[in-house]
Amino acid sequence: MFLTETWQRDSDHSSLIELCPAGFSFIGRPRPSGRGGGVAAVFRNRLMCRSVSVGQFSSFELQMIKVGDKDPFYCAVVYRPPGPNSLFLNEFSDFLSSTMKLSKLIVLGDFNFHNFNCSDDSDLFTRGFSSVMDSFNFTQHVCGPTHVKGGTLDLVFTLGVNIDSIFSEDIFISDHHCIFFNLSFSVSLLPARREISSRILNSSSADAFSNAFNLVLPPCTDVNALLGLFNSHCRSTLDEVCPIKTRLTPVTKASPWINDSIRRLKQSCRKVERLWKKTRLHVHLLYLKDLLVSFNNAVKDARATYFTNLISKSRGNPKVLFNTISDIVMPRPPAVPIHSNDDCETFLSFFIEKVRSVRNSMRLTAASASVSSPSPPRPVILDTFSPVSLPELVRLVGTMKSSSCSLDLLPTPLLKDVFQSIGPCVLSIINSSLLSGQVPELFKEAVIAPLFKKPGLDPSLLSSYRPISNLSFISKLLEKVVAKQLTAALDRHAILDQFQSGFRRAHSTETALLRVTNDMLMQSDAGNCSVLLLLDLTAAFDTVDHHVLLDRLKNWVGVSGSALDWFTSYLTGRSFSVVCSKFKSSSASLTSGVPQGSVLGPLLFILYLLPLYHILSSFNDISYHFYADDIQLYVSFKPQDVFKIQILHKCLDSVKSWMNDNFLQLNETKTEVLV
Repeated sequence: MFLTETWQRDSDHSSLIELCPAGFSFIGRPRPSGRGGGVAAVFRNRLMCRSVSVGQFSSFELQMIKVGDKDPFYCAVVYRPPGPNSLFLNEFSDFLSSTMKLSKLIVLGDFNFHNFNCSDDSDLFTRGFSSVMDSFNFTQHVCGPTHVKGGTLDLVFTLGVNIDSIFSEDIFISDHHCIFFNLSFSVSLLPARREISSRILNSSSADAFSNAFNLVLPPCTDVNALLGLFNSHCRSTLDEVCPIKTRLTPVTKASPWINDSIRRLKQSCRKVERLWKKTRLHVHLLYLKDLLVSFNNAVKDARATYFTNLISKSRGNPKVLFNTISDIVMPRPPAVPIHSNDDCETFLSFFIEKVRSVRNSMRLTAASASVSSPSPPRPVILDTFSPVSLPELVRLVGTMKSSSCSLDLLPTPLLKDVFQSIGPCVLSIINSSLLSGQVPELFKEAVIAPLFKKPGLDPSLLSSYRPISNLSFISKLLEKVVAKQLTAALDRHAILDQFQSGFRRAHSTETALLRVTNDMLMQSDAGNCSVLLLLDLTAAFDTVDHHVLLDRLKNWVGVSGSALDWFTSYLTGRSFSVVCSKFKSSSASLTSGVPQGSVLGPLLFILYLLPLYHILSSFNDISYHFYADDIQLYVSFKPQDVFKIQILHKCLDSVKSWMNDNFLQLNETKTEVLV
């Protein structure tokens, strides 16, 4: 479905999101400035549609989309504002010239030509436009009025594409009619249902597993042997109580706020619509309009109630609130373009090469980098990890999200339900790892799920995705135990910088925003100017050097003994593969970086930046704030003291130099300055 005059504002997607039923997405382009305008296309997700960049035109608005992959066709939805515009014919000719290499193209939309008769050549402007379209061999299919006041304003042109059964109909939601047509095409579709193999869990599965699980791990210091025994017994028990079965499942899910009352209203609307089309009686039309209003209001109320309840239950949890608001106002991310094992290999190679190219661009080796940031004298604050108790482990499991990944032998909901039975074995594995300073090899494996970065990027480009590591639940439980003890030591000795707001208790995006905004407003009230520098890093988590990180832990934090051995084991021998649905790549070694999606990764990255805090604090006039790898630098001054910007320049040069020495790369294309 193609829409013109969406009145969408830039970055405001809520109305289009509401428009899309389950299994549908949209691509839209708002008017660059001012009110009104805007074009969009709504499509079924199975069609693999993506936006195509065609530039900006001053006399009309345009959204171009590509449908399909191997043998695609293209659609261009156009809105030309009313009134004379001498540029239109020239600009539209330029646009059509840029599409000459395309063999299949549909151009359609609201052209605002008030031409009552398709064969009427009296209008000079219309004749000029018809001449342009004819010269590019387009065929126009709409005939007759398409507006309530008459006039053929809405047109459909095709080139190399077959359409038929075209007609216009007033559907009573606009002063324009809706143009319907059948389009014949052949493109590869994503499956409507996918085949999945999984264990069918029900209410009795936990009881059956607990009754069948009878393993007691022997006293052993080899943590890999303990984990092997545990996994082997869990697998055999699972195969006994809930074997793997293959089934088909729908790709899309219905909106959670759609209830039986709304479904009945929708059925009533369809019924009365068919009745009106059969009788064409005005009374049936009025009844249909009333039902449509009732249906739309019911959907709005149900959706509002759903999100209101969700937000109310999530008070005090900024992450859930942020995700909830994103669902309301941000478009759904497109499906990852992975349809085979080869596609997974392509993503794997891209992620590896991206990190390699960033690290190769660095000036110094890891050995010289570790010397380039001399550490202050630091006493030992953590030399061994304390064994954890079973009640504490049970409490930690209860606080963790029930998310699972393909590496989990036990589905996480089942693991939580049977933890009273398996808890002693898990406790033995975790305490053995803590005391021996060794991390099990299986815990060092990660599966990468490519995550779309943000709306507006091209979903067909690999660079539009970031690698998020999914780890097994028990490995994250071990990391959580370590993170808790490490964080307690960091807090006791005030190691972390006070202006680092990422991944710390009582420090969040809220504290970062409040502090920086408050500083800006206070300086403004004092009559000062402020310059804010927003630094962005390229693949920051992935380029962290392991040798440098271990040096930070030892000399800047004060970790030693078996605790340092544990971190050395944690960083050594890691591997990852790209997994999407039933497709999987080969495994590759992870020689640098800390896993995004892990428990310890963000905390270790913060510790990696410790020398940078000391560098920034040496600039007296510069204020700074961190949120993980996002860095804000700002300076304030009287208007006549504009020379103080040079201090910001010197600070930035020092930051770039330090980053270069520590395998971190400033992304200058995404770094911004606000005055």
